[in-house]
Amino acid sequence: MKFEMRNKIGKIALILILLTSLGFTSCKKWLDLQPEDGLIEENYWKTKEQLKSAVMGCYASMLDGSAIPLTKYMFMWGELRGDMVTTGFGVDDNIDITTLNNLRRDQLFMIRTEIDATNSIANWEAFYRTINYCNDVIKNGPKVLETDKTISQAQVNQYLAEARGLRALMYFYLLRTFKEVPLKTEPTTSDKEIVSLPKSTSEEISEVI
Repeated sequence: MKFEMRNKIGKIALILILLTSLGFTSCKKWLDLQPEDGLIEENYWKTKEQLKSAVMGCYASMLDGSAIPLTKYMFMWGELRGDMVTTGFGVDDNIDITTLNNLRRDQLFMIRTEIDATNSIANWEAFYRTINYCNDVIKNGPKVLETDKTISQAQVNQYLAEARGLRALMYFYLLRTFKEVPLKTEPTTSDKEIVSLPKSTSEEISEVI
């Protein structure tokens, strides 16, 4: 009787061990799954098509923005701030700002030079997003030469020049508007790499860019 009981306990223990092993194996496979709708950095920067797409992504990012497209930021930081255009009301008009939407209110404050950190037009997030895309191309673009023999050094240099030129344009607007801004020349690829950077002078940025 005792032997049969021990035999049953042994079988149950063996089954539990097997189930646990299968569970760990399945869990490991689940953890090792690759994303189906995204790109893995190790699998990128292999072909000239990928390099071209990355450069196109830099340009496409200018159509995006925090609250408004980046290109509209560029327009307002120049013409609107320089009194070259008007929002439809004057600086001294007696306007109830509570009747304005956020963008119109922020435009009025910019015309009145009453700008603070809460003003959506003073948000430079969209510019640094494009800068980050450009940094990614500049750093990783040359890797394509190692795996794709159908692209020449001259073609890679052309793509890198486009990324550097676009990055310089972003810093031109940032420096003209804020004078001193953080200098970022390395791409940020994960949340762990996000750090606060000190401001750099226009001279320091001009030397690098």
